[in-house]
Amino acid sequence: MDLRYQVNDGPLTPGAGSARPDGMPVNPDTTVRKNVAMSKELWEQVRTWRFRNEINTESEAIRRLVEAGLQSVGTKQPKGGKSR
Repeated sequence: MDLRYQVNDGPLTPGAGSARPDGMPVNPDTTVRKNVAMSKELWEQVRTWRFRNEINTESEAIRRLVEAGLQSVGTKQPKGGKSR
C-alpha cells in the first residue's frame, strides 16, 4: 500500500478555501489542514465507506476513519472527545 503524503503545515488564512462546504467558517485556532495522497484503490474504499455511512463530506469521512483507526490501535482521543 502506497502511503506517501504531502503535508502543508501553514496557518489557515481567510479567503478561498477557508470555509467548510456547508458555508461555516473554519476556526484557524482549532483546525489544521493536511493534504493526503493515496492510491486510487484506497480512495475508492474511502468513497464507498462514505456513501454507505451517509457521510456528507470527504473530510468528515476521512476524519471518522482516522479516529476509528487510532482508537483501534489504542491511542487516546484529545480532551473533549472527537476532533470536531
